[in-house]
Amino acid sequence: MHPLRKLRESGNATPAQVSALLAENIVFKSPILVRLDRGA
Repeated sequence: MHPLRKLRESGNATPAQVSALLAENIVFKSPILVRLDRGA
């Protein structure tokens, strides 16, 4: 199972735990958001 999926399905993922799994330069693109969210 993918580490991010495993963490989310655990039911108690903290933002710090999710952040540790993501790339430094991640970019989320969503039609729901009105602005672009970028990683650190």
